[in-house]
Amino acid sequence: MEDRYLYRGKRLDNGEWISGSLIHNAFVDAETREPRYYIFNCDTSDSDCFEDMSEGLEYFCVDPSTVGQCIGLRETYVDGKYKQGDLLFVDDVVTISTYSYGEPIADYYGVLDADCFGFYLRTIDNAKIYLSDIIPGRYAHYSKHGNVHDNPELMEEEQ
Repeated sequence: MEDRYLYRGKRLDNGEWISGSLIHNAFVDAETREPRYYIFNCDTSDSDCFEDMSEGLEYFCVDPSTVGQCIGLRETYVDGKYKQGDLLFVDDVVTISTYSYGEPIADYYGVLDADCFGFYLRTIDNAKIYLSDIIPGRYAHYSKHGNVHDNPELMEEEQ
């Protein structure tokens, strides 16, 4: 759970995804007066706060609509194998498969999201299933299919 305060967002300059510390409401756009969101790449710097930053360090302006918090869990089922994969963030489309004593119980499919009560899975029919309700007393595997920004079709209902 050491990564639970990590954020991810899509860079405005080149469209690449970046993860790190989120800096928001510290700066505004000079023309629109809208707040600017920045992600500070913690992996490439020795700085521990925004005041320590200089022009040589990596921080990038990101699209606010793409910013999502890490949920503190990793993908555990990758390419048909059980292994530790990518960190999971809000707005990732996932399948959560639950097991009890090695027997499958249920599969849940949806988008990871968060509110003041915690992280939850928003299903295609907009039901909220809190992760705390899915996991207690069960073993779970997480498979990531993409995210709603790059793959919006993943959350469209099948006809």
